[in-house]
Amino acid sequence: MFSPNTIRRYDIVLKAFVTAMNGKRWSTITREDVESYLAAMSTSENTKSSCLSAIRGVFGYACTHFDLKENPCKFIVSPKAKKEIPHVVEVDVIAKAIEIAPRPIKLAILLMSRCGLRVSECLAFNVDAIQGGKILIMGKGKKERYVYIPSYIESLAHEVAINGKAFPDYTDRGFRYEIWSVFKSLGYEVSPHMLRHTFASQMANNGMPLNHLQTLMGHADIKTTQVYLHADSCRVKQSYYKSIV
Repeated sequence: MFSPNTIRRYDIVLKAFVTAMNGKRWSTITREDVESYLAAMSTSENTKSSCLSAIRGVFGYACTHFDLKENPCKFIVSPKAKKEIPHVVEVDVIAKAIEIAPRPIKLAILLMSRCGLRVSECLAFNVDAIQGGKILIMGKGKKERYVYIPSYIESLAHEVAINGKAFPDYTDRGFRYEIWSVFKSLGYEVSPHMLRHTFASQMANNGMPLNHLQTLMGHADIKTTQVYLHADSCRVKQSYYKSIV
């Protein structure tokens, strides 16, 4: 099951692909058509890989449910995705945002930057489920994990919650916009997911074992978690060149 954000992204990708195919029937689209479409995209290899995944998936669905004879993407090799170092937000910037944000958004920023929650996990957050300073979270792919909630965040969550729900009045889009707006008012471009990256980078920089961080982040593959070690290496390199005589 895909997250709302993934569904929205795939919807945009597939509509663009259909437009580019200029009315061709799905059954007549060839491997060459798909490869030419990807080659013409002026985007990163990561984006191309994501687009191919969406296109391959819809053809696979058509083969299973609509008797399409062959998936034209079957033998297309995905573009080599670069492992990008996640952008993080400076601690003092987060502190300023927390200071000026309305209480629900203050809570959201804390849950993402101090507990590592995703947007979808925040929106589903129910304070009544907090027990002993931790809460069971249902993450991507219905993967469960425990997340620890410091007492000051738990107190704020109880103050903000309505019938247990921390964010009952927010849509996904509205929630993201409110968080972005707080940082924008301070002169910074910060997406909600950058706050989650910041949490992971801080944990890695402070020496948390990689398998522990994997558990807290809810990553199915430890390779996803390893990118935060690269972020740490960059800081070491920067510190070295600042200190070297």
